[in-house]
Amino acid sequence: MTEKDCDYCKIFVTGISHDELQALVANEFDIAFELRTLQFEGYSVDIEKNVTVTIGGIDNFLQWPVFLEFFGEGGASEGVAVEVVARILNSLWASNVEAVASCDFEDELPCNGGFSRPS
Repeated sequence: MTEKDCDYCKIFVTGISHDELQALVANEFDIAFELRTLQFEGYSVDIEKNVTVTIGGIDNFLQWPVFLEFFGEGGASEGVAVEVVARILNSLWASNVEAVASCDFEDELPCNGGFSRPS
């Protein structure tokens, strides 16, 4: 059995601006961003604009205009990574924002990280 890397996850997002996404995630965790980063004990979350976006690529989640990155610091446990990323995904979906996670632990996330979520 291959060990999962729980130190990183990228969540691609569409249907919300960078600033709106930052406000939504800050509200979910009740903590303010410092520039583009939420810093927690053992992990951090960054929000970035996707510079690889091309015209007509909106059907491909890799081309969605904004993404979040989860970084485990010093080997985040699978449980912490799954809990934090699932919480972010559920918050986004509850706000009618499309989101798909790309990471080694997608199979542990709700709707396989968004891949099996109905449109």
